[in-house]
Amino acid sequence: MKKVFVIIIAVCLAAAAFFAGRLTAAPSWQRGETTVSTARPSGAAGAAFLVNINLAGADELCELPGIGPATAQKIIEYRDTHGPFGSPEEIKAVQGIGESLFASIEKYITVK
Repeated sequence: MKKVFVIIIAVCLAAAAFFAGRLTAAPSWQRGETTVSTARPSGAAGAAFLVNINLAGADELCELPGIGPATAQKIIEYRDTHGPFGSPEEIKAVQGIGESLFASIEKYITVK
């Protein structure tokens, strides 16, 4: 009986933490899904959604693999200073985004 009580308490605490936003699911790219963000569809119905790096806020940018809050802020600051990105490759001009990081986010970003 004591074990059942402990298990019930543990489940209740986990549920409370989840609904309080303390436990979150892994980003969609970590779960192997092609949907990174609902910012803009890439084309036909059912196609993967992409993050438009010219429109995305910090939360959407942080869904990209390897992009955390600091890098997301650098992307936004670069965009605000230099204007919209002309191509996805231009994001490499942002400090901290090199070839390796670009290769991991390339299929998830767009400028259209």
